[in-house]
Amino acid sequence: MNDFLNRLNGFANTFKPQDTSSLEEVKKQQAARLAKIENHNRIQSDNKIKEEQLEVERQAELQRLKEIEANRPRITFVMTTCGRPDLMEKTLDSFFKFNTAPIDRFIITEDSADPEIFIECKKLNDKKYNNKLEFIFNEKKLGQARSIDLAYSMVDTEYIFHCEEDWEFYGNEFIEQSISILEADETVLQAWIRPKSDGILNDISKDVYHIGGIGVRDVLPKSFMVRGGAPGGKDLIIRDYMGFSWNPGVKRLSDYKLLKNGYSGIREEHLIDTYYRSHSKRFKVVSLSENDEQGFVKHIGWGERADDPVHKENEKVDLEEAMLAARAKREADKKAVEDKLAAEEAARQQSKNEVKKPKVSVVMQVYLGDYPGSRVDSVLKFHRAVKSFLGQSYENSELIIASDGCKITWQHYEQFYADNKKIKFVYVDKKGLPNMYEERLEGYKYYRGVPRQAGCSIASGELITYMDSDDFLHPKFLYEIVYQYNNASEDAVWFLNNTWYDHVNIMTQAISNLNILDPYNQDRIINIPFLKADFIPSKVKAGLVVNTPWLLTHKADIKTRWKDTLGTTSEDVDFGRRLREDYKGLGSQFSAPTYIRCHYTGLWDV
Repeated sequence: MNDFLNRLNGFANTFKPQDTSSLEEVKKQQAARLAKIENHNRIQSDNKIKEEQLEVERQAELQRLKEIEANRPRITFVMTTCGRPDLMEKTLDSFFKFNTAPIDRFIITEDSADPEIFIECKKLNDKKYNNKLEFIFNEKKLGQARSIDLAYSMVDTEYIFHCEEDWEFYGNEFIEQSISILEADETVLQAWIRPKSDGILNDISKDVYHIGGIGVRDVLPKSFMVRGGAPGGKDLIIRDYMGFSWNPGVKRLSDYKLLKNGYSGIREEHLIDTYYRSHSKRFKVVSLSENDEQGFVKHIGWGERADDPVHKENEKVDLEEAMLAARAKREADKKAVEDKLAAEEAARQQSKNEVKKPKVSVVMQVYLGDYPGSRVDSVLKFHRAVKSFLGQSYENSELIIASDGCKITWQHYEQFYADNKKIKFVYVDKKGLPNMYEERLEGYKYYRGVPRQAGCSIASGELITYMDSDDFLHPKFLYEIVYQYNNASEDAVWFLNNTWYDHVNIMTQAISNLNILDPYNQDRIINIPFLKADFIPSKVKAGLVVNTPWLLTHKADIKTRWKDTLGTTSEDVDFGRRLREDYKGLGSQFSAPTYIRCHYTGLWDV
């Protein structure tokens, strides 16, 4: 009995009420679990809303892309080739690299009639181009015009990008820009994408205007003669050639269909040009460029187009013999070009070992009047500067005196140097402009750069350097420049001498820019009897540059131009910075103290 009562009491104790604190803890835990569940549900709901929003946005974007795809211009790429798969590959690779427009089809007509060429093209298409090229292999040679007609007969798009197999593309968006032009002006037959500088015969207007928001220039009609180009070997006279061409470019299929019998019904480019020029639409050709160097493609062929057809209707021809003859001709052409390139490379290598003797133009900007900080005896020092140029050991040079509106300079040039073939003169009118270094506003000065640009514009040298009219040149000044030019990289555009001679006063004065110079060595002081003064080399610390024109030499064909400045940046600092930015990484520095600075405001005036 006692055991039963003990077990009963133990069982009852397990159901004793918990204390108040334990109940509160349970409620908190339950509330936390409920909050967690609610938060989870809310997150799921938010995610679902976001997914629905993303799906709506995705569908809208897909619809937008579908509309763009439905409304975009349709383009077929058509290429004519004739037995040069190596050049065809180069052309295609450069096109695929730079083209940014969607192309519907790629049609290539191969007119060599050579089974070996056909096999090579098929292998290339399979291994490299995923068989997206549609080849037309002419088993009988058709010639270029008939080959184009055959390819165009397969085209059902609004536009054709016409190409040949011997071109290299190097710019992008040429198709989009061309189509914008053709859509904006129906009288434009085609927009040239080849630059004038790539051997184009026609002149191109310098005036730039816009068609469809794209900058263009008009191609100007040209008359010329092709010796032996007419039947019987007679000279062919072509008049007012407008510019129709089978060079790479966009064409309208509708313009092609204006020709009742296609291109082969007329055959020659210049005669097709005549047809379009005389059409009632008054077609014209424009260049997609703003200057003669701008373009998107260059010619890389051997000067041969698709051959005239060997096979003609109703003519019995030994096709095997004709095919072998054409193959032999292509190989001979290819070897001739390879031999020419090898000879040119050999000549280049030989020229590297030869000492180049470029003509150097020295531009000296001159104003002999007074201005803030000017030197004394300006006329005497001007003649002294000219004399130091005439005393140069390197003779292939010229001095260009650029008068900054100074009539005194003009008078002295006419009196003393006008008959000297090595000295040129250019006068730049100030037209009421202030003198150099004249302060116009507080802290702002006026600096003249235009006279130096005028001097550069009449320079005939391959290299251009500068000097001031109150300084003096060591006889080896030009020699050291040419020595550096011969030993620098072929790609170098500008050359900077980091050392020159200053008066010994430089060592005892507190000058703000001394911190960019190496410490002076008094053992290097020299006396120049002609100047009756002692000088010491100043050298810029490694890694730094000084924007001083008389330390600078550059190639004459640079695009950077001198200009006037107003403010705290002088014209030479401005020019030097822009030059190094325009030709970043194409400079070379050297150390040859051959320029003698004879004037420094407030410190010396030798």
